[in-house]
Amino acid sequence: MTDGTQRDLQTITPADVGELPTILLEAEPTEGEEPITIGAVRVPLDDGTVEELRAMFQGAIWRLFERMQGDIAREIRVMLGEEVYDPRIFTEEERARRIEAMQRCAALKTSDVERHESWMAMHVEQGWVYGEEFNPAAKTHPNLMPWQDLPASTRSKARIFDICSRYAAVVSGMIAGG
Repeated sequence: MTDGTQRDLQTITPADVGELPTILLEAEPTEGEEPITIGAVRVPLDDGTVEELRAMFQGAIWRLFERMQGDIAREIRVMLGEEVYDPRIFTEEERARRIEAMQRCAALKTSDVERHESWMAMHVEQGWVYGEEFNPAAKTHPNLMPWQDLPASTRSKARIFDICSRYAAVVSGMIAGG
């Protein structure tokens, strides 16, 4: 394998993630059962509540995987002696941008080049431009260049981003019942 430009990511399935604990969220408690209690708040389980809980869990999954990917990328930077970003630059807006990019990536079953082009297009649409330094406030990113021009370490970090995206999509889909 060369730089992986023609390689599709491994297909990730629920079997790869393992079984999630089965939680029965019913619209109506059966006779003799109580509504679910979350903290000190009793929540009746109507269809709307179930959907809200699913959306909440799915959002939490994407945020968790975004953080995991960032932690992995940070450790790779340390290992390679690259600059490590100050975590304060990752505002909620920045994390939301990264989650959107992860969701787009997870939806694509294409080559590394095509996923990178999609990632670049999303950023350009949002006003980002190439810059030698990553700066969310100025919307500059050093990875806004063709895939083949990226350093090998950056391509590896992009693949890790893709892998985390795919696993997040699988776990999120399991919560959705997919």
